[in-house]
Amino acid sequence: MEFKPRATVKPSHDDDIIYLIYQVRDQFVPCLMRDFNSQVYKDASVEFFFPPDATEPLTWIIEIALPFEILHNYSAVTPPRSGCKWRADFYKSAENNSDPNWLSWAPIRSPLPNLHFPNYFGELEFE
Repeated sequence: MEFKPRATVKPSHDDDIIYLIYQVRDQFVPCLMRDFNSQVYKDASVEFFFPPDATEPLTWIIEIALPFEILHNYSAVTPPRSGCKWRADFYKSAENNSDPNWLSWAPIRSPLPNLHFPNYFGELEFE
């Protein structure tokens, strides 16, 4: 049986921070990108994107705890409360790998899939 990578994410929050816990099952986990701002998506990686209350999306590479205080330095962000809905997506990718793969929580329906288009984000409802 052919191996297929798997990834799950469990988002949570409190009054000050968004928490994301990723669990990834993969055979090959290269970590070749070592420089600041290098193309880590080509290694084994996970990412979280969301469009804050602005026209420009912000991006973070995961392992992550995002204090709202930091997010507010870049854009207006409505802190989540129970029932609050955000549009978001979660990804796992490994491009320069013996088994290149890309996984997305929300379906990306475009001829040339691009993980950075907010119009393909799914709805994330906070409890």
